[in-house]
Amino acid sequence: MGTDVQSLHQRVLVQVAYNQSVETVEEILEDRIDEICGPYFIARAQEAEIEALREENYTVSILEPIPSKDSLPVALENPRAEDVYYVTIPGPLLPGWQDQLKELGAELQDTYNYCPEYAKRYQMTLTAEQVQGVWQLPFVSAVCTGEEIEDFT
Repeated sequence: MGTDVQSLHQRVLVQVAYNQSVETVEEILEDRIDEICGPYFIARAQEAEIEALREENYTVSILEPIPSKDSLPVALENPRAEDVYYVTIPGPLLPGWQDQLKELGAELQDTYNYCPEYAKRYQMTLTAEQVQGVWQLPFVSAVCTGEEIEDFT
């Protein structure tokens, strides 16, 4: 019985400081780098790779898994015409991600830090159409209204 190699990987955020080598991160993570934005790498890594990066003094944070996007969460099945929503992103809002939100017409109103490390919740006013678009973005882990926010904390 074989082990599912994909299940051994965790989503990680690796930050490269100005005096560190990008090539080292690329060598360790190989083809499992999902996104690079400035000094940040979003990737899938095994425990040994995470330890190797940390031994080289890279900052490595484990990110929340992104849920399946097959359908809207129950709380969002009947969005109002326009409402305030809280969008959770498991890591810093990278510039490319911010551009994707802007393309949908979603604008940041406020930011809230919460655990786990680096995860952020962003307050946005969204239309019903924008809710669906934002939820489908691959870096979004939750979208909820202020009324449901207690369920996600």
